[in-house]
Amino acid sequence: MSAYTYINNICWKAWHEKIIGLIICLALVVILKNPISIGMMYVVDFIGNTFNITTVEVIDFLNEIYYL
Repeated sequence: MSAYTYINNICWKAWHEKIIGLIICLALVVILKNPISIGMMYVVDFIGNTFNITTVEVIDFLNEIYYL
């Protein structure tokens, strides 16, 4: 095997692994989008109630993410 072929195979494998990792991360984001949004809504609401802060805009934004 020539040096060029060896280097090309190494680069292909590294590129392939990065693409697979990106696809797995994207799939996890799509699957876990709703639980993360609901959890963030709970946290924002708790902080808003604790410190008497209006959090309507933040909750509305998280609600939009939930329904995407």
